[in-house]
Amino acid sequence: MGEVTLHPGDFYFSRPGEQVTVVRTLLGSCVAITVWHPTRQVGGMCHYVVPKRGRADRSRALDGRYAEEAVRMFLDAVHRHGTRPDEYEVGLFGGGSQFPSQRSRAFDVPGQNVEAGRILLRVAGFRVGAEHVGGTGPRVVDLDLTSGAIRLRHNEDCVGRGMQ
Repeated sequence: MGEVTLHPGDFYFSRPGEQVTVVRTLLGSCVAITVWHPTRQVGGMCHYVVPKRGRADRSRALDGRYAEEAVRMFLDAVHRHGTRPDEYEVGLFGGGSQFPSQRSRAFDVPGQNVEAGRILLRVAGFRVGAEHVGGTGPRVVDLDLTSGAIRLRHNEDCVGRGMQ
């Protein structure tokens, strides 16, 4: 069984016949999007960090650290497979506050990440069918590429330990 572990900014989309069977990531305030095509049995995951690229960064290449670019990467993969966004089972995970006592409304990165994902997916034609977002603590998300099953582990008790 082959596994791929995504780190912040990583993007992965399977190809038919590949040996990778599980895509995994660990989330805090970041968000993961999972997509799975039940007929073609292809899918993928991204792990984005913030909603969009800053104005000072003029790089042309798509970058999975940014929600709006990760969704474009999914659209490119969907079109390469000759499929449509509405044919996929889609999940949105993460956006947890890791230091809730230090959170401010003006700088709510986790909340902004979740809202950006919801909006961008809807505009792109994807329908989110599974969601586990917000709250506190880290999450581990696994996408099984043989079945589309999602496995989620969430530890709300592990928040800001060792930090005062």
